Amino acid sequence: MCWSIPAVQVSLSFGVVLGAALLAAASFWHGGNGIDLQPGDFLPAFIVIGLVNVLSLWWFVRLDPQEGAQMR
Repeated sequence: MCWSIPAVQVSLSFGVVLGAALLAAASFWHGGNGIDLQPGDFLPAFIVIGLVNVLSLWWFVRLDPQEGAQMR
């Protein structure tokens, strides 16, 4: 239990880093410099972050329906 909170913090940090990297990559892709972002740079980052979240659904679909029932 004591490792769950730091694990959540680290995973949130990785999400922020991934989002920032995707924004910079989209900016370069659209001919920018990676710092001065344009509105069109955000759509690819949102799509990729959304796909990462959808992919995480695979982990939860595999769970037994009674998993965590003792917490009710």
